[in-house]
Amino acid sequence: MFWKAIPTLVICSVALTACSDSDDPLPLLSIEGNWIAPAYGIALTVEPTDFRYYQYTTQTCQTWEKPFDETYEQFTDDVALATDENILLNSFFGAKVPAIEFERTTILPESCTSSLVANFDEDGYVEHPLRDFDVFWQNFNDHYAFFDLKQVDWTGQRDNFRPRVTDNTSDDELLVILAQMIEPLADGHVEVASADGEEDFDFGGKPTFFDTVEAEFEQLPADNQLDIDEYFDEQFEIVIEVIGNSFEDGAAVTEHDSEQAFWSILPNNIGYLNLIAMAGFADSELTTDQLVVVDLMFDDILSNLADVDSMVIDLRFNGGGDDGVSARIAGRFTDARALGWRKQARLGDSRLPLSDIFIEPTTRSSFLKPVVLLTSTATASAAEVFMLAMQQVADAQLVGEATQGIFSDTLPKSLPNGIDFSMSTEYYFNADGEFLEDLGVPVDVEAAFFTLEDRQARQDTALMAAQDLLRN
Repeated sequence: MFWKAIPTLVICSVALTACSDSDDPLPLLSIEGNWIAPAYGIALTVEPTDFRYYQYTTQTCQTWEKPFDETYEQFTDDVALATDENILLNSFFGAKVPAIEFERTTILPESCTSSLVANFDEDGYVEHPLRDFDVFWQNFNDHYAFFDLKQVDWTGQRDNFRPRVTDNTSDDELLVILAQMIEPLADGHVEVASADGEEDFDFGGKPTFFDTVEAEFEQLPADNQLDIDEYFDEQFEIVIEVIGNSFEDGAAVTEHDSEQAFWSILPNNIGYLNLIAMAGFADSELTTDQLVVVDLMFDDILSNLADVDSMVIDLRFNGGGDDGVSARIAGRFTDARALGWRKQARLGDSRLPLSDIFIEPTTRSSFLKPVVLLTSTATASAAEVFMLAMQQVADAQLVGEATQGIFSDTLPKSLPNGIDFSMSTEYYFNADGEFLEDLGVPVDVEAAFFTLEDRQARQDTALMAAQDLLRN
């Protein structure tokens, strides 16, 4: 979440303040000036015709590329002043729910005025592996939310891994050292990747279907002719075949153009919808553009399934996407406004105030009949958030496995040498105030996701259990 995605503005003073002919404060209703979001380590300078982001820690500061390569006009259309005109709301085109609140400030953080570091694609860049290690460590130290939950001594990690870095450490070697340092976090929203994106490391918590299949592969006879990718494809084809054979004889199967959803009808007039992700429905990366397509897609889905008596929504393949998409879809399953979930970001040794995220009922077609959600340990991130909302708006029952338990938006950052990384910085709670990070969303009826025995028997235990619930 956030964005799965860093220097270009004329600065008019050493202090990096906004360009102005005087020291008078900016007039109200103007977004020009300097803004900071300390909980996210992001600063922003807005000028009359351009804007510039910075990523900063308590020690250093770098410029940060515009997340979506947006124009000034797109940026100014997306942001808005709050009632308190010293707060700028920036949703990053719908990727942040709720929008990040930037505070107006006269000058940028001290690290940006005294320790601005040139990036690898900027004039003045100097290779410095130890500096890059320190920037990485400091970002996590300032913003990562779950050291206590993960029982990881981050200072101890620095003391252990920093001596392995020298002035001669290559970018590839540094990437491996950083990956080893974050591995104990076992957080699927923590990732580190090379500047060219060719190599990346992430370390999820709960094992998923892929891990199950990999373990099976390792037990195959030595004369097995398949490699791991071929074996996984073979097993996954069985899964899709079994699901397809579960549909009512003669029922049409419709797949969205994005290949991120398909739907049909099960026996006993039960609708079936498989949501493969909470993103990727449109060519554009902008969540605002995704929502336009999602609205149209659900017009089709609910038209096709208008006469069913109930629905199974299969989230077992869904690794997440955008909270905004999750909220918009949940709005198709209610006729009343309801609290979906709550969240807050870490802020130093404290936290930002809790934000309540409400699900707004759609003004388009809706589905107000019984719903069961199918889940697995691969169900993660925005898909888990969708489940929290659906438990409130649709009283949905959950069948399958407790989910992965990674709710926080990912906060993307980069090092001066171009290495990209992300981290979890936010605490999510369901409407009842329960904190489910690592635990995942618990289910009402447990059913494993396509065990080897189920695949060999060509049966979907979880889907059968969901149909039993809806029939009864």
